[in-house]
Amino acid sequence: APLSNVSYVTQWQVWHKPYVREMLSEVERRAPEGVHWPLAVLASVASGYEEQGFSEYTMYATWLLARRRQQVLLVSSRDYPWLRDPP
Repeated sequence: APLSNVSYVTQWQVWHKPYVREMLSEVERRAPEGVHWPLAVLASVASGYEEQGFSEYTMYATWLLARRRQQVLLVSSRDYPWLRDPP
């Protein structure tokens, strides 16, 4: 699970198609037979937490950190601040 004090929802995030395919294949392998990844992801949300939504950014970042850590470069927003609603 991601750290509770970290958000991987960013202004931008680089996605590598081969890794995305690998991640989605893993999701389907772990799902019941015949369940494709979109339904498997939705079914993984714990009961009572549906209102929190789903973050593809967090899913991909968490998967990368667990499977391809050497390919990840995290940059702190403290180092590169940005305004959500610039003037």
